[in-house]
Parts: sequence; structure tokens; C-alpha cells
Amino acid sequence: MGCGASRSGVGAIDTTGSSPVAPAQPQSPKETAVSSPPPPPPSLPKQKPPTENVPSTTPVAPSPSAAAPSPPVVAEVKIDAKPSLRVRRLSINPISFMIPQPPWKPDTEVSSDFARHKDVLMARGAGVGEAAAYFRGLTCANSTPVFAMCEGSNASVVKALLDLVAAPTGSYPDSVQVDALWSLANICAGSHTDAVFISDLSAVDIFLKLLSRSVPADFDPETSPPPPNAASPLLQELSLLALGNLAGSRDRDNSTLPIAAEIIDYDGIRIVTRVLKAALHRYIAAAGSSTGGSGGGELAAAATNPHLGLLRSSMWCLCNLARQRSTKETLDVIPLLTTLLLKVGDIECLAAACQVLDWLAEEPENVLHLRGCLEVLPKLVLWTREVNSCLCTPSLRTLGALCTGFSGELGLGSVDYCQEVVSSGGVEAMLSFLKKSRARGDVEQQREALFALSNVAGASNLAVKALLDEGVFYDVLDLLRESKEETIRMECLYVIANPWAPAVGVDTEVSKQLLKEGLLQELSGMCDPNVSVRLLRLVLTGLQDGLKKGQQLMMWVAKAHETAEAFAQSQGLPLPPPPANLSVNNVAQLYKELGTVAKIQALNGHEDEETRTKANG
Repeated sequence: MGCGASRSGVGAIDTTGSSPVAPAQPQSPKETAVSSPPPPPPSLPKQKPPTENVPSTTPVAPSPSAAAPSPPVVAEVKIDAKPSLRVRRLSINPISFMIPQPPWKPDTEVSSDFARHKDVLMARGAGVGEAAAYFRGLTCANSTPVFAMCEGSNASVVKALLDLVAAPTGSYPDSVQVDALWSLANICAGSHTDAVFISDLSAVDIFLKLLSRSVPADFDPETSPPPPNAASPLLQELSLLALGNLAGSRDRDNSTLPIAAEIIDYDGIRIVTRVLKAALHRYIAAAGSSTGGSGGGELAAAATNPHLGLLRSSMWCLCNLARQRSTKETLDVIPLLTTLLLKVGDIECLAAACQVLDWLAEEPENVLHLRGCLEVLPKLVLWTREVNSCLCTPSLRTLGALCTGFSGELGLGSVDYCQEVVSSGGVEAMLSFLKKSRARGDVEQQREALFALSNVAGASNLAVKALLDEGVFYDVLDLLRESKEETIRMECLYVIANPWAPAVGVDTEVSKQLLKEGLLQELSGMCDPNVSVRLLRLVLTGLQDGLKKGQQLMMWVAKAHETAEAFAQSQGLPLPPPPANLSVNNVAQLYKELGTVAKIQALNGHEDEETRTKANG
């Protein structure tokens, strides 16, 4: 993509969260005849997440709260250089969901207990609760024959578990359905083959029906009582976790999320949004009552709020579904995201909301709909400055995406919120992010910061002036000269080449300041056949746009002089003397002094066709 074109969707970057909010450890539900592993101690202290190797750039997966004994753990999946979140598993023992757990170690041996509990489960008679708890224990273990439950004759176990979940309310004790759904959520976190297998058994329809009957389409969380056939909050949470796992399951070439598309076809986004709306309303109401009715700001009692688990799970599931950015249903969640970002103090919910906003902002047709969330800009700016927080990267991405400003192809003209981002201190926050990531030697965070800044640089004259005022170009040029990473150098080039694009429309004063910053001199110095093709193409585009801007500046000077002469004549005043550079293209003169023309001509025989075309142009 040529310079001047604001870009979205740069690669997913992992930022290390040194101090995320650890959840309060929930009480353990009563376990039914599970011999191993044992239930957790009743007063296990909170676990402090480590400061290294913490997957925190994207919202971590939520954990079943209240009655659930164990927060799940995120295993990040990258698709088209963007993360898609999945729970690795739900464990019987409490574990911090911020800490990566050991990978699955499948055990090919299936014990005699497996066969016995399978028979009990299939019969659905006495002992079905013990059987469901047994399979829950299996899927929670580090070494588990979970894949054996999806193959051959054992596949009937999964079908039986689904039947338990799909049974009408009251058919089985709630604890039996919890154990069955817990097992299924873990199986959904297995391989893509396992996910497809369980999806083919109508699992998506079963999970969504459980949620839909709990929060029907006409449900108003402010006035409607809970439906008589509503599932318990824990069952809703587990359904969301299972759906979230399925939504994040990749196909074999890692390029698509086929089950996410199926969930969306089943009206999944609207159903999950209804659950989110109800959970958010109850969360805020509970937080308001616990703080004397204030209900606003960063709510101090977030970790102890009884509705936090369902809010986390619905937000996390929606985040996975929102990865399919073409879905218009996701736009309905924008008001909820705004409320959540303003009134919820839970770091997981906030990170997921920022990620959804980022993905929405990447689609040009969504830009107009994002005006309603502009009131959260001060918070996004604040979080972007906190480079050690797991909120910093999704906040930075959202700020950068809001500056894209490309919806002209939809007949809407240039629509962006760069002015609002600049007024909120967004450029300063982006530069702070870049400096801190350089000090830490974090190459990927540097790339994120440069990407956001390149969007600002390609937005408008006001945006480019803000970059000049903050001294951004000095730091970017320094990094360009220092870095050996081609991806970093590429992003630096976008920052210094984008302002010259005709669509940006920088005025005379800003153009003069850009020339003083030495941007074109740096591009000229990189006009070398030994530079990689990717960088060279961008260098040539920047030089061409700079030359066009020089021609435009010359015309502006001539027009200004013509206007001054006309005014003097009309007033009977002496004619002003012509400026020294009246007929001089200062950029062309600069190129002559730097030998830029000769450098470009030397590329006429370059092996890359696009490079030759640009050099000849």
C-alpha cells in the first residue's frame, strides 16, 4: 500500500502486563465423586501474575465466577496477524488466568473407569452425576485422553454430554449440567478437528439456545424478571466459554475461523450481545449499591461483583466473534462498549472492549458508527501511556484505527476522528509508547507505536502539525537510522512518507517545517539499489509525493504574489517585489543538491518491475 494510505490491521503484538488485576478466588462448587485431582482449599490466596511471559495484549479469557473453582487460561491464536482468543482449558484447581499453563499432553490409554463411566452416562440413570463429574475431571487434567472422546465408539460420550446440556430445565440437577458443560467447554478448546466434531453435533445450536432462553429477544434487563426456564449464571458462563473456544478455532491453514462464521449465522452475535447487556446492567447496579449509589468511574469493587464472571465471559466471547469484522451485528454493541469502558473497572473486560473497538474501527463502513464512543478517548489515551499494562496495546491500536480516515470509497467523504484523538493527547501518548518500548528494547511494541503514528501522519494537515509539535519525526528518524529490523524501518518510512501524500493536504507552513525536519533528505539517502525492494518502493513513493508537494508550494507562492499585486494595484500602492523563490520548486532544488535524480535514474534497470515503474515515473 502506498504511503499516505492509512493502514489498519498490523500484526498482533504481545505486551507484558506487569500488574494486571487478579480475580478474587471463587468458592468451589461441590464436586461429585471425582477422585483426582482434589478440590481446591477454601481460602487459597490470590495469585500474583508474573512480570514476564504473560499474554496480555489481548483480553484474557474470563473465568466462571461465583460457583466456579477455576479461572481459565488464554492460549493466543494468531490469524491474519491478529489474535483470536481461546481458553486452553478449565481446571479443577484454582489457577491464575494470566499465567500460561503447560500444553496438553494427550494420553492414548483409556482406563477401565472411562468405559464404566461412559456406560453410566449413556444410560442416563443412577450415577449420571458421578459420570459427568468424572469426564469433567478428565478434561481438566494436564494429561488427558480428551481426544479419545471424539473418536470411534467413544464419540458417543460427547453426544451424551450435549444431550445433558440440551435437556429441559429441571431434567437434571444443575450440578450435572455444569459438569457436562464444563467438559464440553474443555473439548471445544482442543484441536480444530475436535472443534469441528463437536460443532457437527449441533453444539453451537445447543449453547446458543441455552443463552437465548435465559435472555430472550424481548428481554429488558431494567424491567424484565428472569425467565422461568433461564439457565443459571454459571451455565451461561460455561456456554459462552465453549462458544468462545469454537469461535477461535482455526482451519488447517490458519487463515479462517469457520466455526465463528457458523455461530454468527445462528444469530450468535445478537444473542451474546443480549447476555452482555443484561450482565453489564446487573454489574453496574450491584457496583452502584456497593458504593453508596455512585455507580460511575473505575468501580473499586470490580473483583467482588457477583456479576463479573458473566460479564467477562460474554465480553470475551464477543471479542472472538468480532474477529469476523464484516458482521454488521457487531455495531449494535458500540453503546455497550462505551458504557463498559466508562463504568467497569475490570481489566479483562476493558481489554476485550478495546480489542473489539479496534477491530470495528478497521472497517471503513464502521467509521461513522464509532462517533458514539469518542467520550472514552481520554481513557484510551491514559491506558496507552501505561506501557506495562495489558490495556496499552489494544488502546493504542484503537487510537490509531480511529485516525484511518478512509471511507471515501463508500461515498461518505473523508470520515475520521483524528482531530478528536489529537485533542485528547493521543499523539503524545503514542510517542510516549514508542519511547518506552525503545528503552525496553521491545521491537514489536515499537512496531505497534509506529503503525499508529503512521495513521496519524496520513490523516490531515492538523494531524501532521501535531506530530511536528510533539517532535515525533526526530524520534522516528533516529529509530530508522538505528534499527536493523526491516519491519521497524518500514513503519518508520510510512511515518515520514505519509505526510507528503496529496490526500493529506499539508499547507505551506507545515510543508516548510517538514522540509526542515529532513524527511525528504532521509528518503533520498535510502534511494539505493542495495535497499530491500519493500523499502525502496516506499522510498520512491515518498520522493515522488514530495516532488509534487514542491510543485504545489511553488504554485502557492506564485498565487500569493499574484494576489498581493492585485491588491496593491486596487489600492494604488507600489507593487510588491517578487519573492526570491517565485518560480523555484524548492523540493526539486533539494533533490538536485542531494543527487536524488541520479539515484532514481540508477534504478531504471532494477530487477523489480514496480521499482522500475516508479523510478521511470
